[in-house]
Amino acid sequence: MYIVLGCMVLASCTKEPLPELPEPSAPIYGLKGLIDGEAFDVNVGVGDAEITYGISEINGIGTYFGQIDAPSQDFTLRLEVFKPERVVADVSEGQMIQDDPDFFVHTPACVRLDFGPKYPQHDYLLIENDNGQFEPASYVSYNEFGLYEMTMKFTDYSPQPFTIPIRYGFEYQEMDPEYTSEAVGDTVTFTGAGTFAESEWYVNDHLESTEQNYKVRLQDGIHEIVHLVRDTDGNEASYTSLVRMKHGNYMWQLKYNYCTEIDQNNYGEMMVSMKKDGMWYHSSRGISNFSKKFDLGTIQYYSTDDQGPRLAYFDIAFDANLKDDSQSLSLSLENISGTIAVGLK
Repeated sequence: MYIVLGCMVLASCTKEPLPELPEPSAPIYGLKGLIDGEAFDVNVGVGDAEITYGISEINGIGTYFGQIDAPSQDFTLRLEVFKPERVVADVSEGQMIQDDPDFFVHTPACVRLDFGPKYPQHDYLLIENDNGQFEPASYVSYNEFGLYEMTMKFTDYSPQPFTIPIRYGFEYQEMDPEYTSEAVGDTVTFTGAGTFAESEWYVNDHLESTEQNYKVRLQDGIHEIVHLVRDTDGNEASYTSLVRMKHGNYMWQLKYNYCTEIDQNNYGEMMVSMKKDGMWYHSSRGISNFSKKFDLGTIQYYSTDDQGPRLAYFDIAFDANLKDDSQSLSLSLENISGTIAVGLK
């Protein structure tokens, strides 16, 4: 349950002070522990230590963040929480932040396109590479979890490119908009994976239906089919696929699969980053963090209006191994504990 307080302004990377909470509620923000065996103790308001908070993105996926800086101590530590797949309107009915979240750790893997056995579409497939060139391929490799786009052409169809979103490591589960399709002749029936408050079907960018399932006659060609779903809290999710018709018959619906087993739903996980000697280090690159969790105390939510909480604060404790982007340098964080806030809007 969140408490409505006095005026507070939050932005993506706000520098505004945290709300002044009445005693004994007011927390003392700060962290202490060991960095590569050396002790530190940073408290906001002491010296030049300050805290900022807000919302951000990592590879297209929304996050809540809080960051403590103490320039005189060469200290910057940032905590980032991936937004949950579903955000409930009433916090009392579900947490925006998990009690003891797992560490978020990137896993390299590849995504392979699947056209089914009916038509050898792989023989006529070109996929755009990082240099913007189209080349024969059936899969794309990714080093980091996130939201991407895959663009392709079909040499037995036309020069027209088609693009589909790839939710690498952030597949929907609670808000699953995926669909299956089956056809009799040129009439295709699309069946959604679940039932939602609202459902919309788009064919080649045109809204065609608001029913839970959708039946349509399709002409020859490759059609983009988007299924958008919405729940009673206003959360949205969409699934995009391609369907090919040829000679008045259904050929395939494009799907993609992971080449290796990975965590397909990283919503709600948490990561810590630290800037040391001008270089950033991240727990998301430390494989040893797979087996670890953050230990959070009671999560308190605060707001200035009736539009939901804008701020959360909590006690935290963890150990972590951080690596730089090249993964050649590392930092060891041990016995970290304290209190921090993250922005929710």
